[in-house]
Amino acid sequence: MSADDRTPEERLDPIFDHPELDDRWQGMYQEMIAQLRSEAAGLPMSTVQSLLIERIAYDYVYIRMREEEMHTGDSSSSFNRPNVHKEYNNFWLDMTKEFHKVLNSGQDKLRQALLLEIQSVVSKAVDTIPDNSIRKSVRLALAEGFAEIDAPGVSR
Repeated sequence: MSADDRTPEERLDPIFDHPELDDRWQGMYQEMIAQLRSEAAGLPMSTVQSLLIERIAYDYVYIRMREEEMHTGDSSSSFNRPNVHKEYNNFWLDMTKEFHKVLNSGQDKLRQALLLEIQSVVSKAVDTIPDNSIRKSVRLALAEGFAEIDAPGVSR
């Protein structure tokens, strides 16, 4: 596959590798990347939004590594200082909230686009009904049905 055939996410793959992580942590990190990408599949993602996936995964692994150090009695762990653990967790949670906003916004846009396409297809099909009164009756019934769908931006 040439560089031009790769998806934007694939072009970013080199930054999604952290050789300083041992196999266990690297595996956890890569699994999180795959899962987050799967959740965002089909959504238009900017580079910054794609990089947010990397940060969420890496920072989660970092937090887990530091927590493990704390539990093994490593006194040099940065998490042994007051509030550091809490601040890292809050920072990570803020990033995940932003990612959820991206997912929700993207899903709403995809749903809206799909409903608009469905309306267009249905409208064209209704136009083929030769009997004017039946066509009007079908349009009215469809308009009432589409009005019940909660989708901002979809014409009714």
